[in-house]
Amino acid sequence: MSAFLVEDKTINSILTAIRPILRDYVNYDDENSRELLLLEFDSDTWAAKLGQKMFDFNLEALGERYESTLTDWRTDGKGYAYQPEYTSQIQAIKSFGCFLYQCCEGDIPKKPFYKALKWAKDHLTETFIMSLPEYNLADWN
Repeated sequence: MSAFLVEDKTINSILTAIRPILRDYVNYDDENSRELLLLEFDSDTWAAKLGQKMFDFNLEALGERYESTLTDWRTDGKGYAYQPEYTSQIQAIKSFGCFLYQCCEGDIPKKPFYKALKWAKDHLTETFIMSLPEYNLADWN
């Protein structure tokens, strides 16, 4: 299967969905991952910075897959641009899965940034599942 550069709206929907969830998750004390995810929520540029980092990471994965340089993938001269992208949580989770899948090339999944993003996706998914009425009705034991 081929890998591709995800659209800005894919990254933007992820960022829009994870910001409030990560902001509320105060028990996450892994400083390395906090730094990797640029968890500076008071900054107006948090999403744009992390989005650019994710965009560049996707380009790096494509370089691993196709043995190309990052500039080979910027043929349209257009870079990444952040703007809030409001979608359902299901869509955000699926978009996150797509993004991570596109970054599963070479040694990319072994990198700390990939692992931090994977943690964020898992946390987004768990938060969504735990918000479902069915979850609250399910047996604990």
